[in-house]
Amino acid sequence: NHWLSVYNDEWCNYVSSQMHEIGHNLGLAHSGDGKYTYGDQSGMMGYSYAESDYPVMCYNAPKNWQLGWYNDRKEIVYTGWSGNVYGIADYGSTGTGDTVIVQIPGTEDWYVSFNRQLGINSGTREGKNQVLVHKRPTGGTYGASTLMTKMNTGDTYTNAPLDIIVNAIDLSTDPVFASVTIGNFSPTKSPTNIPNSTPEGTPTVSPVMINTSSPIKSPTNSPTNAPEDTPTVSPVTNPPTDSPVDHRPTLSPNSISCSSYSKKNASTYEQVYVHCLAIII
Repeated sequence: NHWLSVYNDEWCNYVSSQMHEIGHNLGLAHSGDGKYTYGDQSGMMGYSYAESDYPVMCYNAPKNWQLGWYNDRKEIVYTGWSGNVYGIADYGSTGTGDTVIVQIPGTEDWYVSFNRQLGINSGTREGKNQVLVHKRPTGGTYGASTLMTKMNTGDTYTNAPLDIIVNAIDLSTDPVFASVTIGNFSPTKSPTNIPNSTPEGTPTVSPVMINTSSPIKSPTNSPTNAPEDTPTVSPVTNPPTDSPVDHRPTLSPNSISCSSYSKKNASTYEQVYVHCLAIII
């Protein structure tokens, strides 16, 4: 890596070799695929091609991050994130808050990008319209990058510090994007509306209803009618006595009463007395 680039023979005519060597002048190392040093063909720091004006493509996500390009469309993820990732060719169609490159820091730095095949990247040779995952030594200095995987809709990659999921790649929108979830992402709830008016009265605590069991009524005996007449003890009858003794009066009842006594009728009085006494007995 030096400010001076030197080209040999016909390689002076190939735009890819010029971009590759200028990349070295800017402090960029090679881009491999884990098997070959130049094996990452998604950007210009991989292989060069013996073509005058092709391929039309740029550098990959780790190189763009190192150069400080697209700084206002970067996202650093430590625990979790979910959102849309746009291609570098659609940078001009995005706005503040949109994302072009995602970095996952760690012992190595990992990068997630959407390799949109359009415009300045229309000639990309690998990973066309796919989500790409790269890694490189941590830090922003010289370091080779490695293409780890190419992802489509529904794919999950678990070998990075955080899991990477491609929810969808929508090629029907403008701009096109890839919906990606990284790590543990929990969406926040929408805030509730602020009341429009200030309450007039002093708020009171709402009463708390305590559930009780259904009341049980005390059983009552069936009512009875009070007796109308006071009950009496049945009368006890004495056994009949012997037939009365017939005492015939000696005098006729009309002849003289017990009260019609006079001294001049002494003998008659004695008779009447005996008669009255008999009746009493």
